[in-house]
Amino acid sequence: MNSPSSESQDSNGHAQQESSIAVLHPKQSQSLGMEPEPSIQTEVKVKVPKNPDLYPYVFSNLHEGSHDPTLDKTVKWLVNSDDDFIVYIDEDLYVEWTMNDNAMLGAEAGPLLNRVGQLEAIDTSYLSTIRIESFKRMIAESVARLFEKNYQAAKDALDLAEAWINARNIEVARRWYLVGSGAAALVAVVLVIAFGFRYEELHTLPYFNLASGVAFGGLGAWLSVIQRSRSAGLDVAAGPLLHYLEGAFRVMAGSLGALLVAMAIRAGLFIQADRLSVTLVICMIAGVSERLVPSFIEQMESRTSQTSADGQQATSTSGNASIHQN
Repeated sequence: MNSPSSESQDSNGHAQQESSIAVLHPKQSQSLGMEPEPSIQTEVKVKVPKNPDLYPYVFSNLHEGSHDPTLDKTVKWLVNSDDDFIVYIDEDLYVEWTMNDNAMLGAEAGPLLNRVGQLEAIDTSYLSTIRIESFKRMIAESVARLFEKNYQAAKDALDLAEAWINARNIEVARRWYLVGSGAAALVAVVLVIAFGFRYEELHTLPYFNLASGVAFGGLGAWLSVIQRSRSAGLDVAAGPLLHYLEGAFRVMAGSLGALLVAMAIRAGLFIQADRLSVTLVICMIAGVSERLVPSFIEQMESRTSQTSADGQQATSTSGNASIHQN
């Protein structure tokens, strides 16, 4: 049977559980009127500090650049300390804290320390060193407030750190997104410039209007990406490649939509446009808008369905008439 578990904290302030197990000898079980059970070997793991013999330690002797023998870390930035505890950022830019008395933080600090771990787990590899240092300093200040029993200030510091890192990560993802779309839009820009300088030679070609419409559709899609990049659901955790591809494919989709509209204009299925400028404006709007091309496709589907239904009805009527004549 198991004895009650006891809960303690390690030297870094994290909760840990120690449990002991009492095993009855089979003869003792029989004497108590219990059936003997097969013996079960249970491994009990107890977390201990790296250097438990150093406690209690006078942490006020440590300063920036010192080696902390209790955690085997180097103090890069000292945030707060006294004789009984210390909070600092180590050489690997992780927030470290330790204390002589595990009861210093109190039970209220548990949920906040969980948030500290969650924030430190956020990927910051895409940020500059200066920004990573600022982020970790915010987290360390929150831990320092916990030792002062100022839990509200600690929570406010964590809220600020979370909002700050989310904003920075969105900036990075937005930059990737714009770079990918800009690279694809560069092709459209080159085509527009080339068509402008060589207009007299190229405008007589049969597919000049279509090619021009595709180029302007790509420019319209790029304009749409720039306008909506602030509200797009971007996540830096997806990595740069996905954002590059998403931005490039958004421009390509705008160009394909513009091509469809240009072909519809040429076939007389859309707005009648005799001038090239009108076609280019409509194609650019098709690249910007997310509704124009889908709406046009729906209209074409409706027309096709109606035409097919009318054809079937006409065939049925003709068949009935021939039967009556016979």
